[in-house]
Amino acid sequence: MKKLTYKDQQGNIIAEATGKQIHEAEGNYYLDPETVKLDQLAMVPNSYHCPIKNSDADYYYLKDENGEPVGQEACWLYKSIPAEEFKHIEGKVGFYPRSTTTLTLEESEV
Repeated sequence: MKKLTYKDQQGNIIAEATGKQIHEAEGNYYLDPETVKLDQLAMVPNSYHCPIKNSDADYYYLKDENGEPVGQEACWLYKSIPAEEFKHIEGKVGFYPRSTTTLTLEESEV
């Protein structure tokens, strides 16, 4: 079973999911929200409209000690997706399938 762990640059775990908590779409990972420490993330006012999903994604950045967003986007979330083929990622938190300047990805089998 696959296990994904996303950590910030200080090594703090931001998200950790296994098996059925992990969903894939268009080459990205989508995790069940209960596997993500949303309290360590700040939603930013800009969003992205995906024409394929016909839906808007909200972006989240890591928070600094004052609760302000820092760096680049860490993840995103589609709250509602009309396109039936993407319903499995509706309400899930999206992450890139690789490490970024914001987050480090560790993949393993458990």
